[in-house]
Amino acid sequence: SLYGESAACGARITWAAAHHFASLGADAACERGHSLVRSECDVCQACPLHEVKPACVASPQWHPRAHPFDCQQGRDDWRRSWSDAKKTWCLPHLKRFWALPAALPGATPGDAA
Repeated sequence: SLYGESAACGARITWAAAHHFASLGADAACERGHSLVRSECDVCQACPLHEVKPACVASPQWHPRAHPFDCQQGRDDWRRSWSDAKKTWCLPHLKRFWALPAALPGATPGDAA
């Protein structure tokens, strides 16, 4: 569990690659996602890159075209700057891997319900 949310290390790494590092390309994005998740999650620190990278690189999830919205863009002012459609899509997807208060300034768990 990280920030009260349960997800497999590989899923967290793939999400981080897609949402933070996709512009680097699959290999580099997955490596950076791995580093980020390992720095935040004690359990994931034991996950070696060679075990999670192949699934991350192969996953369509990290590819930016797989998502209708860039949930990082406008994140600091999401309540005002995001459209209702973007909120409807991004809030549940962010909540799935990261606790909302950590993922979005001013968010509460009820926002993604």
